Amino acid sequence: MINRKKGKVEVKLTDVFNSFIGKDCIFTLSTGKYVTGVLESISEGWLSVRNPKNGVQAVNSDYISDVKEIPKNKNGRRKRFYLE
Repeated sequence: MINRKKGKVEVKLTDVFNSFIGKDCIFTLSTGKYVTGVLESISEGWLSVRNPKNGVQAVNSDYISDVKEIPKNKNGRRKRFYLE
């Protein structure tokens, strides 16, 4: 959504997170910690993230500062990558 009078672009966070549903992602929180897993659903500002080790985690979208999709290698497994 573009607000032409003020020249600002307004984007809802749920629209951004919808593109990551069903994908293996890493969520960096504003506290410096991170959460990894498959994004399952979004409801009322909360994200449901499934991780094989920790089960399902609920993460408040207000505390997310960065989202990245985890790359996969040719065998379909997670590639090694380093956080920036």
